[in-house]
Order: sequence, then structure tokens, then C-alpha cells
Amino acid sequence: MTSVTSLTSAAQAPQPTGSQSSLISSDFQTFLKMLTTQMQNQDPLNPMESTEFATQLATFSGVEQQVRTNAWLEQIAGGGGAGGLTTLSGLIGMEAELPTPARFAGSPLTLRASVPPGAASAQLIIRDATGQEVARQDWPRTSGEVTWAGSSASGTPLPQGEYFFSVEARDASGALREAPVTHLAAIKEVRLSAEGAGLLVLSNGSEIPANAALALRRP
Repeated sequence: MTSVTSLTSAAQAPQPTGSQSSLISSDFQTFLKMLTTQMQNQDPLNPMESTEFATQLATFSGVEQQVRTNAWLEQIAGGGGAGGLTTLSGLIGMEAELPTPARFAGSPLTLRASVPPGAASAQLIIRDATGQEVARQDWPRTSGEVTWAGSSASGTPLPQGEYFFSVEARDASGALREAPVTHLAAIKEVRLSAEGAGLLVLSNGSEIPANAALALRRP
């Protein structure tokens, strides 16, 4: 699990807002002016100790870090950042309906499509990441779900990876119509991106933006 590490890193180095960045910059300029004036007016026979200089630098660094931490806390209070994980955590265990392509990780994929009305026949077409057709199988003439086991046209197991899916339907006259295919995957984990956006970690190992889900359901 890497979510705890990611959150800790984000909390240690949150990105300040524009006004907070301006505040840090302004404070830094003020600090430099004061330090320069202090060094220019110090007694040559009794100059500032290096330890005192280091202490002042450390003090400013601490203030800067506090401003950044406050920015992080404000982000949480506003409903973003880590606070968003509380809401997203309710999605764990649900199934998300997502656009294809889909990642095949060795386990059968559940696919969904809406077959055009009046179809006399329909087939599921599977293509690999290069766009080459690797398999096809019959699809019900009505809308519904089909399980793809990850086999080629000859029945040979295909390697794990990304695959594209579509449904080709023909009416009684033989006219061809194509229907898009979606897939269902269980949500195993939720995370935050570097920008604070919610991410869903799926059972097939894919990691997608939370807003990419087309629908959600209980398995």
C-alpha cells in the first residue's frame, strides 16, 4: 500500500495558494533585508556567530513550512485533498463501469454494450494495443453483459495488457452498425494524485481518475 506514504509526503510539502506563495515571497524578502542590515551594522570586532546565523535561517524555514502546512489543512477543510478520501472510501468494494480500453490482468473481464435495436446478429471484437484484431465472439442480440476470458480466436490465452473492445451488429439486410463497449471492474483502493485529485485503483491494477467512472453498482 502506498497511499499512506503519498499522503504523508503531500502533508509535508503541500502546494500553497497564490496568496500564500506571495506571503512566503514577501516574508523572505523582508527576512533578507533584515539579515543584510544586521550584518552591515554588526561590530567588526564582535561579528555574528555562525550558529546565530544558522538559527535565523532555520527560524525562517520553520515559518515557511508552517505556511505550507496551513495551506494543506485549509485544502482538507475545504473538502479537497485528504478530506476527499473520506468520501471516496465509500466506493471501495463497488464496481465501476468504465470506458474501454481495459487492462486484462489474467482474470476474465465483464463487458457491457447496448446493441442497436433490430440487430439480427452481433459479435464482440477484441483488439490488442496495436489495434490488431486478436479475437471475436458472439454477443447477445440484446443489450447486456458478456464475460471475456482473455483468449484469442483459437482459444489460446492472450498476454496481460491493454485491449480494445467493440460490438459489431448486423440487421436483417446485413447493414453493419458498431456499438461502444464498457467494462466493469471492482474498486480496491482510493488514492490522491500529486494534484490532490481522487484516483480509483481497480482490481485489474489500473489507476484511473474518480470522475472517469460512468456508473457504480454493488456487486
